[in-house]
Amino acid sequence: MRTITILLIYFPVLLLSVISISKDKFHPHNEALDNQTWPLKLGTAVVGLYSTFWIIKSFWHSIPYLKTIRYNLFNVYLFASSWNIIVLVLVYFFLRLIYKKSFLKVFCFKHSDFKFILKLCLALTIVNVFTIFFWNFEFILGMKKTLMELLKSMDGRTFVLYYLNAVTIGPFLEETLFRGLLYVPLMKKTGRPIALIITSIIWTEQHMHVLPGIGIFITGLVLAWLYDRRGSLLDPLIFHIFMNIWLLIYYVTGVGT
Repeated sequence: MRTITILLIYFPVLLLSVISISKDKFHPHNEALDNQTWPLKLGTAVVGLYSTFWIIKSFWHSIPYLKTIRYNLFNVYLFASSWNIIVLVLVYFFLRLIYKKSFLKVFCFKHSDFKFILKLCLALTIVNVFTIFFWNFEFILGMKKTLMELLKSMDGRTFVLYYLNAVTIGPFLEETLFRGLLYVPLMKKTGRPIALIITSIIWTEQHMHVLPGIGIFITGLVLAWLYDRRGSLLDPLIFHIFMNIWLLIYYVTGVGT
């Protein structure tokens, strides 16, 4: 059982490792993406490090130091937040020291086309209002019932920690990883359509504990497309944060029951 769990968690690493062996055949279509020169192996390594959290969580009681710490929601989310920050810091220093590039410049954290993003967020709101509030059809962003129940069972400090991770650290790390580090190297090897699909598949695999596969896969495609559109990580980051805020408000207020 443990072997199967480990293989499922590290499936993205195995997939990316196979793809990384192939030669680059395609070129980014804009200057912002073309300036990203790191290999797919970097993204693969960070995906592996990011995924290791789920290994640790699954085998919490078997790890010498952690088994002395009480396994509860607060401690798990505290560890998750700390783990995400560590991964982000490592990515920052790696880019700074190895590639001599500013984190902000690499991922184009510049003034975004806010009108377009706001319109997209408004469109998402309208879709969710009609599909969920009126039709009770949880297809686009339907959260799994187990997580919905988990959110409602949290005490105040646990929910604050979860909320902060979901709307700040989590989106920042995930956009840095799944779009920033993976998308361009994948595009160079497989082309845009396949790169969009692969990043969305990996994104889905990492979120199956939260959302149904179809909804999260569609969201992954949208986020990757937003990044591909201008080469700015700020665009998918804004949409990602908005999406997470929507989900938390929706379920905590009890509309999803």
